[in-house]
Amino acid sequence: MFAGLLYRWGSLDYRPGASDQPSFVFFPDTVPFNLREHRTFRTYGTKLDYTLHPRHGYEYKLGAQVTGTSGSEKFATLDAGGSPGPGSGSNLNGSDVGLYAQASLAPAELIEIRPGVRYDAHQAPFAGTQTQVSPRVKLSVYPGTGDTFWLYYGRLFVPTNIEDLRSITSIADSGVVTEPTLPERDDFYETGYVHRFPIGVVTKLAAYHKESSPGIDDNTVPGSAIVTDVNIARVHITGIEVVVEAKPRGPLSGYVNAALCHAYGHGPVTGGFFPAQAPPGDFDLDHDQRLSIVASTTYSMREGHLSATGIYGSGLTNGNDPDASYGPGLLDFNRSIKVSPNFILNASAGWPVRMGQVLLRPELSVDNVFDERYILKGAFFSGASYGRPRSVQLKLGVAL
Repeated sequence: MFAGLLYRWGSLDYRPGASDQPSFVFFPDTVPFNLREHRTFRTYGTKLDYTLHPRHGYEYKLGAQVTGTSGSEKFATLDAGGSPGPGSGSNLNGSDVGLYAQASLAPAELIEIRPGVRYDAHQAPFAGTQTQVSPRVKLSVYPGTGDTFWLYYGRLFVPTNIEDLRSITSIADSGVVTEPTLPERDDFYETGYVHRFPIGVVTKLAAYHKESSPGIDDNTVPGSAIVTDVNIARVHITGIEVVVEAKPRGPLSGYVNAALCHAYGHGPVTGGFFPAQAPPGDFDLDHDQRLSIVASTTYSMREGHLSATGIYGSGLTNGNDPDASYGPGLLDFNRSIKVSPNFILNASAGWPVRMGQVLLRPELSVDNVFDERYILKGAFFSGASYGRPRSVQLKLGVAL
């Protein structure tokens, strides 16, 4: 039996600087505003688990988690002349109730089955109570001592954060009220295979697919540091991941991780500050990057180390609308709506130095060794983001 209590308090007090230029507009109005927000909230709840082991290889668990959130939020806008614009005050009262049952079953030495089901009830401002029953099951097969193969299906329910911004204001001119952000509802499928070689090498191949209706993405409100959630009517994500990790005997180790993924949505986009918007069709999500590769190697000897990590990205969205060349396939790189690919190299070195009874541990880290200048993404749900220039950090540890 496990029983626990939780309590969380938080606040946000956002005020624009004296030199900030108004840049937020209430679509379809064109008057720019500065934003101001004050929010406080409290979350409290409990979690209960009961686990039963009737015999070897069999485990059953029942559990519940209940939380409640209360608080308030005040939102205001000012135009360039200091005159107030649309604003509101909202309560952030809501709750989450989760009930779940799961099991781990090993009917044979080479097979493990993990079935489960969960019930969620999410009550949030402006959205009422949203519920879902979510079954899930994972089958794992161990054909050899160094092999693991699995299949997974899960119905997922991702609630919104009650303390986040909701539908709290109206359009400046038309009075159209924005729609509330609703929980994400997913069907998630995954399969994978892991093989462990006796020479210290591990390989992994995994593939996954997720269908969301609706999906959730986050949006940084222009001209501010305020982040709010928005709904996308449908989201489709498909990916393949390959990992090779080498830890042989000796001072050298490393890994390579390559992922090919396509995350795209279909509107309308609703929630947050915005009225319903209907994109012309499918569009890549702002975090969609078709190909990502990370390779790292480390040389370790006598408590010292030298390491280098290379990171390649084929490019995130540039903010342009999809054109006639757009494709929803996994191999459709959609270059017309992506920033240029980028590659950066990070390196670090550290070596202990003993001076009498004192052990010094200096460590030098350099990010973006070649000082590449690149853009991570263009303006989409949030503003443009640029890659960091070369940065150097020196740390010194002292052991007596």
